[in-house]
Amino acid sequence: MISFLRPLLPLFCAVLPICPGWAEQETPQPPGAANLTGGNMGVPAAPAPGEWATYPCGGLTMLVATSSSEAQRHVLNGIACLLTFWDDAAYREFRKAIKLDPSCMMAQWGLALSCITPHHEHEARKEQALQNIRLQLELGQLPSRELEYGRALVTLLKNGSPDAAKVFLDIADNWKRDPWAPLFAAMMLRDGFTDKGSPKPGQEQAQTLLDAYLTAHPSTPAAWFMKALLQETNPTMGEDALQAVQKALELVPGYPPALHLLGHIQFRRGDYKASEDSFARAADAYTLWQNEEKLSPADNEGLFRSLAYKAMARFCRGDENGAIREAAKLASRPVDTSRPRATGSLMQLWETRTLPMRLALSRYPWKGSREIESVTPQTLDINPPSLSDGITAACIQVAQGKTALVNGNKKDLSSRLANLEKICTTLVQSGPKADEEGAVSHWVRSLELNDRLGLECKALLYTDSAPIWLQSDVEQQRFSSLLMPPVLPYPAELRLAQWHARKRDWVSCKNSCKEGLRRFPNHAALLALLQKAEQAAVNPEQVLPSSSSRPGKKTGKTKSSSSSRRTSTPSSK
Repeated sequence: MISFLRPLLPLFCAVLPICPGWAEQETPQPPGAANLTGGNMGVPAAPAPGEWATYPCGGLTMLVATSSSEAQRHVLNGIACLLTFWDDAAYREFRKAIKLDPSCMMAQWGLALSCITPHHEHEARKEQALQNIRLQLELGQLPSRELEYGRALVTLLKNGSPDAAKVFLDIADNWKRDPWAPLFAAMMLRDGFTDKGSPKPGQEQAQTLLDAYLTAHPSTPAAWFMKALLQETNPTMGEDALQAVQKALELVPGYPPALHLLGHIQFRRGDYKASEDSFARAADAYTLWQNEEKLSPADNEGLFRSLAYKAMARFCRGDENGAIREAAKLASRPVDTSRPRATGSLMQLWETRTLPMRLALSRYPWKGSREIESVTPQTLDINPPSLSDGITAACIQVAQGKTALVNGNKKDLSSRLANLEKICTTLVQSGPKADEEGAVSHWVRSLELNDRLGLECKALLYTDSAPIWLQSDVEQQRFSSLLMPPVLPYPAELRLAQWHARKRDWVSCKNSCKEGLRRFPNHAALLALLQKAEQAAVNPEQVLPSSSSRPGKKTGKTKSSSSSRRTSTPSSK
């Protein structure tokens, strides 16, 4: 789940308690044990090939303060999941460790992290774990390295990620055989990219740190995963990100979060068919885990995230009908209404149940309200009702407003826009309720969606100032992140290009298409419109006339001289 609390992940899972007898010295390494940090450390019995613990560790482990070797194995599995943003699995691993050894500090710490979102379904267990952790920090009986990890936590909460990264860098410098501190420092340092794809100072430092780490330890899957992860919002997603996640999958094939990350990178590079395949493989792997653990879909957020992203990719490659059918099938899966704050349930309520409506609203020309009505989710028996109902209400207003405009009823469109703005205002004021639902990240996405839909409606209503509203939409949109698909299956530049096309301003149309393709490479609708604009530059008389000054209005049939459609070579394999 995307959240402002995500930076806590590396901090919590980095604090690995060591047995007190080893506290102030580097631990000796058993003969033959893997060691990728260049020094000696205590290593438990190696897990069997293919176990999740082998994924991020790559032989990098530390002894955990526990009397149970089995508890230690579960703690290491949990760390593996935390490092790769698989909180659902991490929670189960730490719970298993606590059952074996309730005094295991690392298990308590990891459990708190795995459900760190405010008002999580497992809030009581999280608070108990945090209370145990605070008690240990107050007693000051932890080894000095663990105290430094504690200081990093305090620094993070007080001053933020950059200052916490400095503490991790100090740990890496003072304990040179610490296998995790450099990776966690890199995660804390990352601060994104400029609009042109240049790394910001923290991002550049994180990349340099990670490159040096991989030069020394090239067989560490976690480092390759993180190298790819650092590029998740890069406007110019490069080949290096693709190669990094592929390297991680070579080291541990079939790992669900890495397959999802591969799909995200392929999507961002415009290889939509390949991304569909990767998301399908990720969903299969998440399902296998769910079945093996005998869990409910409510416990499997990753499954719904990958399937939603898969449908989004299908829409972007041009199979709009198939994408909507796929999304409708996904939306029809039952929700466990007795557990509305479970991670999988939240993903269903906010993401998969609203996905068919969002895809149907994205069609151009507008197909009418009937399709929206056919995919509108039924109200669930949840008390109090979920805030996610606001997305459904907003989509209905937009659909009815577009239909009113097609029918020439501009006044009704104005009324629908006013209703949409009321819904948006209500949602903006509902932050505390979203917090109570454990759904802050989903709530933030809903605000972005409603802002974009509102700007598009204003462009339809106030046609003279349409470019201003649409340009505002262009400037406010965000790149899709690792964990979630974009809120709409097209860049805002597409709507601006379509407006220019209706005005037969083909130069501006072409420029907007090219800008949109920077954000959504190989997007089917953008490629088709760009071909039309380029054709107009050569021979305007042979270009199909714009369907209408208003989207959705039918016109007479006109023959086109061009029967071919632009295709593109996938940018990744």
